[in-house]
Formats: sequence, structure tokens, C-alpha cells
Amino acid sequence: MKKLLIVIILFPVYFSSAQNISISAEKNNVFYIGVDNPVSILVTNYPSVQVIVKTPKGEVHGSGRIRIYRGFEPGNTSIILYENDGLTEIGRSNFRVKYIPDPVAKVGPSGGGKINKTVLRNQQYLRAVLEDFDYNVGFTIDSFTTHIIRTDTCLIKEFINVGAKFSNSLGESLNTIKRNDIVIFKNIYAKGPDGRTLLLAPIVFAIID
Repeated sequence: MKKLLIVIILFPVYFSSAQNISISAEKNNVFYIGVDNPVSILVTNYPSVQVIVKTPKGEVHGSGRIRIYRGFEPGNTSIILYENDGLTEIGRSNFRVKYIPDPVAKVGPSGGGKINKTVLRNQQYLRAVLEDFDYNVGFTIDSFTTHIIRTDTCLIKEFINVGAKFSNSLGESLNTIKRNDIVIFKNIYAKGPDGRTLLLAPIVFAIID
């Protein structure tokens, strides 16, 4: 009886798990010029410290899972991930790059309207405030003009101020304001971290007791 020889040939089998790529802005889906924009980088099955991150517009700094993007002009850009050879792309994501929104001018707690004369007299600075924004952004007041109008005599006093702090002459005149006077802050120029000088909307106060 002939014996049947069965030969089993084993072929190697390779299993590969797909990489999941995640590139996301930590605070919103937009990058802003003049601030540090955190970017979260996650590549499964690949150490974050070995991922090289590049962008065609702007700069990317740092290492590990959180990188920092800094942009210089508005438009669109991409965050591109490479293996540590710097040549093999493993993922990318697109983002918008925008200027920081314009701030509003305030004196003390108020941005205009009726104000108690004592409250206004106690103020020393004009501020530029960015409201409802995710980043802590500071603005510098370059200059502004103040008009104090006496409604009973139609007398108008004008003061041109350099910097945010009220000049001595402006402070002295504010100490004499009374009920029904009108105080206008206008020609307000402020500079933000993105380097732009902005003309802010004027604010008008009606003085009450």
C-alpha cells in the first residue's frame, strides 16, 4: 500500500493595524496670529516624540503630544506629520489662520452709557479689552482724544492723550465733571500682539450723580 505524503507549506502571515491620526487645535479650529496656538498630535502605534511636524505657513515648536503653532499672515495652512525621517508623510489637517478680533475700549468697568461722576473721576486709565475670547491677550493703548462737554454752557474741552494713563490735565478736568456733562473718548489707537495698530470705536459717557 502506497503511503500518501502530505506536505504542508507554511506561509508567513503579517497583521498590520491601521494608524489613527489625530491633529486638533487645543482651543478651537482656528489659529490666531500673535499668540501661541496649542496643537494636539496623536498617532497610534507611533511615539509622539518621534513625529516630525511641519507647516507651509508659520512655525511649529515643541515636541511630544502638544506642539505650538505660530502664524504670521491670515489665510489657510496645514499641519503635516512625518515619520522621524522627515520624508514619509503620515497625516495632515487644514486650519484657518486669522487675526485676533478687535477689542473694545473701556474706562474702568464701563464701555459707555450712563456713569456716576464719582466712578469716572476715580479712573486713571483707558483700556482695550478683548471679550469672549479663549486666549489671554493684552493690548496697548497708544493714544486717544477726550472731549468733555458741558451741556449747560456748550463748553467743550479737548485733551489729546499719549498712552493709556490719563494725563494730569485730563485727570484734573474729570475731577470737575458734573451731572449732565458728556465725556467722549475717541480716536482710540491700540496695538495687539499681532503687531497691528487698530482704531477702536469711540465710547460716550453721560454723567449722572
